[in-house]
Amino acid sequence: WYPGKNLERLMQKRRGAEPTLEVKSEVGKEDYYLRFNKDEIFKNLIASEGHFRNVVEKKEEATEAGFMNCIVKHLADAEGHADEAISHSAVVQGAEASRQYQDLRDGIKDLRWKLQESVINPFDGIREVRRLRRVFESFNPDFDVTKCKACEPVETLMKKAIEQQKECATPQSET
Repeated sequence: WYPGKNLERLMQKRRGAEPTLEVKSEVGKEDYYLRFNKDEIFKNLIASEGHFRNVVEKKEEATEAGFMNCIVKHLADAEGHADEAISHSAVVQGAEASRQYQDLRDGIKDLRWKLQESVINPFDGIREVRRLRRVFESFNPDFDVTKCKACEPVETLMKKAIEQQKECATPQSET
């Protein structure tokens, strides 16, 4: 077994021929590195969102220059892996996938530059990272954590929280 084995079988069916050993090893290698890049993009976007949440808790300190440098580091790492994924995906998945990684890389870079130039409101940062994650998840559904069957959709959780808040605010009649 090697990382691109399933892809190799798909290529065989499309071409109706046995791939050469060079193609087999090249596609397998590119697939392996693309999977690695996907994992790293995912982990760094999740870490960026988590760090923005920490900023919310320490908001009085968040106005200092460089306070969010850790987020800059995670975004730079995600950007670098998206950059590498451009070429790997072109080999493994084609031009459209490569373009999607270019768009993702550019979005991550824009947020990183914005964060390096000025302090971003942590809530805006969380929203922007979630937007980038949705872009990534749109062409990498295996990384879509919003479809967790153990968790309820955010909308459902918010409705329940609002209902509970209303119940707490409404005085109960004594019987």
